[in-house]
Amino acid sequence: TFLSKLIPDGLPVLSNFEVSVDAKIEGDNIGENVSFGLMVRNNKDKYYYFGIRPTSTVYLMAVVETIDGKQEWRHFDGDGKTFSAIKQEGFNNIKIIANNERLSFYVNNQLLADIFDDKIKSGSIGVMIYSYKDVPTTFIIDNFQVRQLP
Repeated sequence: TFLSKLIPDGLPVLSNFEVSVDAKIEGDNIGENVSFGLMVRNNKDKYYYFGIRPTSTVYLMAVVETIDGKQEWRHFDGDGKTFSAIKQEGFNNIKIIANNERLSFYVNNQLLADIFDDKIKSGSIGVMIYSYKDVPTTFIIDNFQVRQLP
């Protein structure tokens, strides 16, 4: 199992922002357990995660918290369901708009979900990639953009 968090250097800690990234997955026998997404309001022990599994068109939404050294995922309603806007091949665009307690999650310019949660107020932003069972996988990330909101 491979899990990697990519957090760009030099980004300030943000509360209200818009972040987007284009990404695609390449490889043989990728399977449905390979995913990528955005970590937002990332602190040392908790963050929000919004991602997709392109091969199965499934989306993922959770708040992740480390308690006693163990990561615990609290999944939001809708997590694990399919979304027709997710492309199985090629680039997918993921965008999150965070404005106070409202987190809006878009895939390929289509609103997937509005989440209202005030558990995490601010933090860093990054990309998270996951590959299950050591399947040789290439993640291509492009057009990572962050814009602070007033």
